[in-house]
Amino acid sequence: MLRLTEEAKKFSYSDSSRIVTNGNVSRQTVMNAVRRCRAKDDVVAVKRKVPVLHIDADEDHVSLQNGRNVMIPFATVYEGLEHIGIGGKGRNRGIRPFQHGTCGIQETFWEEVYQKLDNRYDLDEVRIYLHGDEAAWIKQGLNVLPNCTFVLDSYHKNKAKKMAFGGCMAGEATTEKRLLEEAFRLGDRMKLEAVWRSLLKKHPERRKSINQAMGYLRENLDAIAVRYHDAEARNGGATEPHISHTFSSRLSSRPMGWSRETLEHLVPILAQGTFELIACNSPRKEPKCIEKATKRITRHARKKIGPFLPNPDIMLHFVAVSNGKVTQLYRTLRDIQTR
Repeated sequence: MLRLTEEAKKFSYSDSSRIVTNGNVSRQTVMNAVRRCRAKDDVVAVKRKVPVLHIDADEDHVSLQNGRNVMIPFATVYEGLEHIGIGGKGRNRGIRPFQHGTCGIQETFWEEVYQKLDNRYDLDEVRIYLHGDEAAWIKQGLNVLPNCTFVLDSYHKNKAKKMAFGGCMAGEATTEKRLLEEAFRLGDRMKLEAVWRSLLKKHPERRKSINQAMGYLRENLDAIAVRYHDAEARNGGATEPHISHTFSSRLSSRPMGWSRETLEHLVPILAQGTFELIACNSPRKEPKCIEKATKRITRHARKKIGPFLPNPDIMLHFVAVSNGKVTQLYRTLRDIQTR
């Protein structure tokens, strides 16, 4: 079950069955294996003392089998960034990262993050930078985490900026762009609103997009300005890559529907990486569980005989037979087969 769950973190249920058992167990069995596991926290012997911590917070939207979707909140905690590689060809990565995710927004999400921080670090003198967009659930972390500063990540700032200047030709809004950068650096709302009025005057046909983008920047101006006067605030903030690499590639990048029960097990496993098998409620039932799994593997290992040909290896795909509809052609072929 542990091997099936390990493969199910990266691949579909059918691929996990093929990799581990050569396809001898069903997708239902792989799902049951995931539900028999739970995320496992790393044991930290001694709390670390660090000056700063960075938290990247974002969410993924996963489709459920009932046609609805559920929001998956996700937080990545690390001690800053380090550059690996040579020169411009290198990249940055988080120092000693760990992650936390749950199925659906819960009131206890940030309390759980705080508990994990408290288990790993001495929080008496640490400064925490919370990176993300302006979502209300992210800003709730400011009420729970000590000495915490909210920082709007560069992705959402640049996205709003491109939306505001999207209708401008090359060189048309050079003055406005310079004034907007000064507004970001100084946290000056008057300069930002001056840019806002100038863009509306130049492109009244884009009023809706300009109002939406500039309003977003005005609401988060303080969270943008902190990156200009606090160098440590620029030492983090990569929310989109975290969510894409950890969740989206497995849960939402392709059309699929999940059950909430499975997500409650799989989401923490994907976030934390390590997991363990959940013991049965009664020790006497554990051998029965193993026995049932063995019988299931044996049953699916047997080749099933098709209704029209005795050898499934030479059976052809015939729509009139395989689509499940009882038509006159189906009855004719069935009569021929039974003669």
